[in-house]
Amino acid sequence: MLNSRGISKRNLIGFLAFTGLVLSFQNCGQNLSSIKENSSLVASSDTGSNQKAPTTEKSIYDKLNVLEIPENPSLDESLSQTISGAMAKPENLFASKRLYVDPKSGQIKVVDQNEVEIQGVEFCMSEEDVSELQAILASAQMCSATEPSADQVCSQEFKYPYAKLHMDSDVVAVGESYSSCQRGPDLCGEYSALLKNFLSYIVVNLKSMQCQFESL
Repeated sequence: MLNSRGISKRNLIGFLAFTGLVLSFQNCGQNLSSIKENSSLVASSDTGSNQKAPTTEKSIYDKLNVLEIPENPSLDESLSQTISGAMAKPENLFASKRLYVDPKSGQIKVVDQNEVEIQGVEFCMSEEDVSELQAILASAQMCSATEPSADQVCSQEFKYPYAKLHMDSDVVAVGESYSSCQRGPDLCGEYSALLKNFLSYIVVNLKSMQCQFESL
C-alpha cells in the first residue's frame, strides 16, 4: 500500500532525476487507496491527446519480469558516486549502463548495453519500497500509443522513455514521445507520474540501497 509519506518522498524528488526540472503535482499526495477507488476514471483518462482506452487484461505486475531504468545522465552520476571501484574497470568505464529491477524480490542489477550484468554491483530495495512498487504495477493499466491525424500539425518533441517493461513476449518502452502529437504507450492517468517519481527515487538513493549480506 502506498502511504502519504512514500508518495511525498517521491514527489519531493519529482522528475529531477530524469529531466532536471521540478514539477509540482496537486494530487500526488493522494494515497493509493483513493486512487483505486477511482480506478475506472484513471484507466480511461488520457496521458496524451487522442490516447486510446487501455486494453490490458492482466495486471502489469502479473506480466512483468524485469523493470528497466534506461541509461540517463542522473543514473550515470549516481552510479559513478556509488560504485566507483567497479566502474573504474576498463571493460566498464565506457559501457552504457542501465538498471534491471526485479519487481518480485526488489533486487537491482546494473547491466551494460549488451545486457551483460556488471559483476560485484547489486542493490536491494527495502520491503516497504518493494511493496510500494508492486502496488503501483498491480493497479496500473497501460494506455496505448497515440498517432496524429492526417491534418494535424505536430512540432518536434522527442523524449526518451523513463522505463522499459520486460514482459514475457516483448519489451515496452513507456513515456517515449516522437512529436507533440505522437507518443508511445504509457501507464494511464496518475500512475505514469507515480512510477516515474518512484524510479527517480531509486536513482537518487542508490547508495543507500547497496545490499547488506550477512557473513557466515
